[in-house]
Amino acid sequence: MGDRSLKARKKEEVAESERRLKFFPLRFLQWFPGPGDQGGKEMEAFKADKSLDAQGDYCPIPILKARKAMKGLQKGQVLEILANDPGTVGDFKGWTKHTGHKLLGWTKEEGAFKVYVEKAI
Repeated sequence: MGDRSLKARKKEEVAESERRLKFFPLRFLQWFPGPGDQGGKEMEAFKADKSLDAQGDYCPIPILKARKAMKGLQKGQVLEILANDPGTVGDFKGWTKHTGHKLLGWTKEEGAFKVYVEKAI
């Protein structure tokens, strides 16, 4: 009888693990940005005061390049960052929240993101 309850518990544990794995992709995708996410939105491109090409670079290099480029801008000016790292938008959401700059939005064109950040300070 003790073996049977152990087998039943193992079976329940396996079923619970399978259930969690089944829904894992949905929980994982919630961290990826999409249109309408707080802190910026997908939008049409607009005129930027300075453009930065960070294609081929992966986190944290686009952030470091943007930080350096922002030093040359005045408050209220806009930096356009062109990057093809899939995590670009999420990276810039976190960076702008941390630094106080404003993430205006982004576009995705031909496999690359264009992220627009306004200098706040």
